[in-house]
Amino acid sequence: MRQETLYVSDLDGTLLNSRDEISPHSLRIINGLIEKGMKFTYATARSLSSASKVTRGLSLHIPVIIYNGAFIREADTEKTLYSVRFSEEEQKYIENFLEGAGLFRITLQQELYRPEYWLEIMPAKASKAEAIRELKKLWRCERIVSFGDSMNDIPMFSVSDKAYAVENAVEELKKYASGTIPSNDDDGVAEFLQKRFFTSD
Repeated sequence: MRQETLYVSDLDGTLLNSRDEISPHSLRIINGLIEKGMKFTYATARSLSSASKVTRGLSLHIPVIIYNGAFIREADTEKTLYSVRFSEEEQKYIENFLEGAGLFRITLQQELYRPEYWLEIMPAKASKAEAIRELKKLWRCERIVSFGDSMNDIPMFSVSDKAYAVENAVEELKKYASGTIPSNDDDGVAEFLQKRFFTSD
């Protein structure tokens, strides 16, 4: 009997090509496989609103992992299926630390495609890896296969049965990968899924 597998892809640099979109070819393949029963989602640091703009045309009938694993939401209804929030103790610690240090504006990461920088503070349990584990339970899957391109995908790879780096991925991530697939501009994720969805990989 075939094991139910959860397929998870990073967005930027992995499923999205260098034009920051999912190619029509990839959309046809992935949507067709979702219709045939493939359990597919994406995991991203983006908000649902930001992710929705770059995933236009992708089936909306899937739960998606956003804010680096802090939330799993249904893409079509925006219903929250899972979330990790700061505890009161964590909130107080952060407030006291920021107030005590006199820091009100901290720059850590540049907003995608914009000049602004933002500080992202997340609860320790909020990660793509934890959200993937949760979605695996929700969907009753036995296996996880993931796809990524950057260092922040290492935790996601660590909880996956198989993990594939796109050709354009950073070299360090490739050390954690089960294998390398064609680049994001060559529809690597979709082509892999089309070839392997009905096999054990």
